[in-house]
Amino acid sequence: MVVGSLLLTLGLQWLKKALLRIARPRTKKRASVDAQPLSPTKIDWYSFVVAFKAVLLEGLEMAFIVVTFGAESNSRIRSEQPS
Repeated sequence: MVVGSLLLTLGLQWLKKALLRIARPRTKKRASVDAQPLSPTKIDWYSFVVAFKAVLLEGLEMAFIVVTFGAESNSRIRSEQPS
């Protein structure tokens, strides 16, 4: 949970900066866009959903790996015990 929340927080900040860098207009409006401060109180839902899905998929992947290795080691222990 702690690692996931850290990844989510850092991922959101990184993604927001990257999207803002890509989405900057290449016209005279660029100066006015650069002059506007970013609002830290608003949630960027698009970035939140993208980062959440990435963390969720990585978490599920790790859970499957742990369950698979645990099941395999449990089956080896049972097969080695005398009947």
